Amino acid sequence: MYNFTEIAGEVEWGQQFHTQQEFINYFVNQKSNFEPGSEYEYSNTNYALLGFILEKIYGKTYAEILDEKIVRPLHLHNTYYSFETDETKNEALSYNIQDKYVRNEKTNFSNHPASGGIVSTPTELNKFLFALFNGKLITPESLKIMLPEEKGTYGMGIIKLSFKNPEGYTHSGRVENYISDYYYFPDENIGIVSLTNAVNISTDEVMNTMLMYLYRKTPELANFNATAEVSEKDFMPIKGTYYLKETHATVTISSDGQNVIFQDSRAGQMYVPLTYKAKNEFEYEDLKLSFVPKKKEMIFEQGGVKVVYKKK
Repeated sequence: MYNFTEIAGEVEWGQQFHTQQEFINYFVNQKSNFEPGSEYEYSNTNYALLGFILEKIYGKTYAEILDEKIVRPLHLHNTYYSFETDETKNEALSYNIQDKYVRNEKTNFSNHPASGGIVSTPTELNKFLFALFNGKLITPESLKIMLPEEKGTYGMGIIKLSFKNPEGYTHSGRVENYISDYYYFPDENIGIVSLTNAVNISTDEVMNTMLMYLYRKTPELANFNATAEVSEKDFMPIKGTYYLKETHATVTISSDGQNVIFQDSRAGQMYVPLTYKAKNEFEYEDLKLSFVPKKKEMIFEQGGVKVVYKKK
């Protein structure tokens, strides 16, 4: 089914509370991307509908089902489902990285039923993973159905890592700049969990680095002042935050060690890796960026629009 998060304007729509019927009405007229059974593509819509089905079966809210079936049996104290971020409970806020941390607009998680909105901690998520893989929540037969057999493939909500050794499983998720990742290795009963609320590098790199330290190997840490194609000497003059005088919008240029990273300050905008085209010229899909270091300018071209940002 069509992924509702890809509907134009979803970020703004998602900031207000919506009922179950309003949520269904939002995506019901969208066409599927392909015929059922012909291809595979991740869709948040599918998880949302599974949550609605659970509510019908149990006659309870998703939050109540989560508490009854998982939270209380596992004695979790900081895991629950809620519609809005509550700072009084020390819940993390979502930020966009510019020359300072910019607060994202508040997502209302009524718009991510069973596909987001669960509050937790790395420790409690690890407790959940241990219980899931050790017969504390579902039967071994049910777990076997969920797990894919081939490395790098997707099962029922679980991906098999492509590592040759150790054999493990993973999944990740994102709403705004809240990003969650886990690795779990059943034979070793080891879980690695990463929960972030402001990041502009691939969390895969974070996870792999933690994994190497776990196995007492020294990872090669990235140089965030250069990329694979751009030397530190050429990258440093273009690195930084740029602003558009007319709208006060900002974008930040950084490095993940491999690629130049573009981060827009608007709410809900994910960082994107740029493709190197020539010296001081980069692209991402229909976006083209050209830098003029001597003038401290970045020329932004997209969709027939061409504007000049100034470096702060």
